[in-house]
Amino acid sequence: MNGAELKPQKVTKPISLLAALLAGLVLVNGAFLGAAVSLVCPVSEWC
Repeated sequence: MNGAELKPQKVTKPISLLAALLAGLVLVNGAFLGAAVSLVCPVSEWC
């Protein structure tokens, strides 16, 4: 295992990409949940 050294500068880009994708996923899920909350009718109205 002489040539199998872990270089930190090679790891930072995939981790930041994963963080950006996770942040985007949270943002999209929040948007869908916000829209769903605003579309739901109260029980007293029985849409």
